[in-house]
Amino acid sequence: MADPTRRPSAREVGELSAAMNRHPDARWIIQLWLELMANAGRNERLRAVAAELWRGSRAMSTAILTAAYEAAGRQPPVPVEHLVSAMMALETGLSLQHYVDPEAAPVDLLPELFDLLLGPLDPPRA
Repeated sequence: MADPTRRPSAREVGELSAAMNRHPDARWIIQLWLELMANAGRNERLRAVAAELWRGSRAMSTAILTAAYEAAGRQPPVPVEHLVSAMMALETGLSLQHYVDPEAAPVDLLPELFDLLLGPLDPPRA
């Protein structure tokens, strides 16, 4: 049985993201997200909805990563919120590129890129 308290590595987070992007429902979810974002540019109420979705995701990830640094007894090299925003930007950017050009932007790059760019910032394991 897997340990629910175990923190995944940067590579494992990338593997999870890649798997979610390969899921059969990923295309319509991205279509829905694109519609929300397009309408958010024209409608303040929808902009607030989109902002809250990202804010909630950032807060959850920030809490997990902050706890990991605390458990390791280390300070993050930059504010944890910035690391989380970078993770989200990498995932969102590659996911959108993959949506329109899957051959040029394969989501299978996500584990390698998460490991390369974010792995060195991972707090040490306790």
